[in-house]
Amino acid sequence: MWDNERGKNQCTYVCYNKTRHCKDCNGQTGYTMHILDAMVVDILHQVFSKMKGATSELIIGNAFQKQITLLRGDLQRAKVENTKANKDYESLKAEVLKAVQGKSALSMEVLNEVLSETRQRVLDSSHRVTELTMELESENTKLSEMQTEYNRIASWSEIFDQSDMATKKMICSYIIKQIKVYRDYKLDVEFHINVEQFLHGIDSLATET
Repeated sequence: MWDNERGKNQCTYVCYNKTRHCKDCNGQTGYTMHILDAMVVDILHQVFSKMKGATSELIIGNAFQKQITLLRGDLQRAKVENTKANKDYESLKAEVLKAVQGKSALSMEVLNEVLSETRQRVLDSSHRVTELTMELESENTKLSEMQTEYNRIASWSEIFDQSDMATKKMICSYIIKQIKVYRDYKLDVEFHINVEQFLHGIDSLATET
């Protein structure tokens, strides 16, 4: 497209739906490239600025620490229950032996019933301990992955403005999942999930303070 005011060719993003008549669209047919690109760069600068304003420990901890703390508490209680169930089971086995020897005040029928119930408690609590241990390990793995992601994006913030266009596009595609453009350059930005989590964590910290 020729720009009479600038006296040079002006690149434009064209709305596919409008030009191909695929879907109804009340937006513009075209959007000037350098204007739209500048708006996207500004959004990326805002993301970088927000992430620099808070430490990774606070951002990531805010998203995961509460869940991890709850899991640790549940796991501790499950271990206590499992230990108690095992002790009760061993005591009951000893009582069964006494009953066989005719030295117990309890009948074999009662002992076998209670022994069966206690054995089930042992199995259930053992399963719960295993389940919670795996869940806690999974959360710790996610925490480590989020730390790596944070460090990667933080490093990009240092090189973005000095990078070539290919690198800038790569960084943009990693941070932003989708951008919808409406009339008068109104934007609807959808971030990738990890970035969304970071920004949510930052906003949560700002609300708390």
